[in-house]
Amino acid sequence: MQFIKKRKKENNLLTDIEASQILKGILKGIQYIHEKNIVHRDLKPENIIFGAEDDLESIKIVDFGLSKQFSKDLDRDYLR
Repeated sequence: MQFIKKRKKENNLLTDIEASQILKGILKGIQYIHEKNIVHRDLKPENIIFGAEDDLESIKIVDFGLSKQFSKDLDRDYLR
């Protein structure tokens, strides 16, 4: 999220379209890991990065240290 901090420091805030592109990328990443039966459990701005600084579509979710793999057959209480 250094890109966003840099833009804020320059007083060049994100447009609504840019913000929606970033959110869409984050949600697509979450959808992907959930399809792989993985729960991240530590999503925060520091764990979301851009693959390329000016490419709003290159969102990466990092730091899976607290993540858990789950089985769709298990009860949701298993993840707690």
